[in-house]
Amino acid sequence: MDSPPSREPIFNVPLATLILALIILGIHAIRVWLLSDEADFQLVFDWSFIPLRLDLLWARDEAMEELKRLVTTGAQFSQDSIEYQKAVIAARIGNDGSGRALTLVTHAFLHGGWTHVIVNSLWLVAFGGAVDRRFGSLRYILLGLVATAAGALAHMAIDPLSPLPLIGASGAVSGFTGAMARFAFSTGGPLGRWRAPGDDAFRYPAAPLVDFFRNSRAMIFVALWFGLNILTGIAAVPLGVSDEPVAWMAHVGGFAAGFLLFDVFDPIGRLPKADLH
Repeated sequence: MDSPPSREPIFNVPLATLILALIILGIHAIRVWLLSDEADFQLVFDWSFIPLRLDLLWARDEAMEELKRLVTTGAQFSQDSIEYQKAVIAARIGNDGSGRALTLVTHAFLHGGWTHVIVNSLWLVAFGGAVDRRFGSLRYILLGLVATAAGALAHMAIDPLSPLPLIGASGAVSGFTGAMARFAFSTGGPLGRWRAPGDDAFRYPAAPLVDFFRNSRAMIFVALWFGLNILTGIAAVPLGVSDEPVAWMAHVGGFAAGFLLFDVFDPIGRLPKADLH
């Protein structure tokens, strides 16, 4: 008697992805349940990415002048205003005096609330898991680090003198999304027209970048992704979706890193041109 065909498990999250999701959820739980408000503020100050603070590494005099200006200006506003909050952070940066380059990466492990961290965890599992299955843990984590830093630098490019902290794993998740788009829509990929069985779909060779732009389904996905992120960045606060502006440029920077550097990290190789239709 023939054995029944095997089925893929409903929950099939690769180990590295699962560990990363648990880490960011665990860090947020510790912050909410165990840290005092002051301790949590200090944690965010120490490990979030603050564009103006990074300027201390190569333009220290100019950065210190801007910090002094922010402190002086902020003192004229009420304590619940954003200008006063900028002044408080600027004063701490001035006293600390460190550029903290490591925050280009560490900011990804901090989040603004349960909604923020849960949404990023779900996206990490959905898109990061696919890349994890293709790349393997080491390449997957390295790409995540590069995409995180790229997202922070893209955010900084918009407002290099901002003293406001950037937090969240969106840069890394966007990088994984960009990398996934490069192979998922190939003919035998996980979202292709002729999907290969099991893990073979995640190891199907990707088409060259030039052929990617000929795939209508892939281009629709990218267009929807960019449209959703730009719309969220513009409308999140006015619509009451978020109390803080969404750093959509960090998403774009992370996506670009994953998309453009895919071939550098991909261990599988590519198909000849014109695989995508």
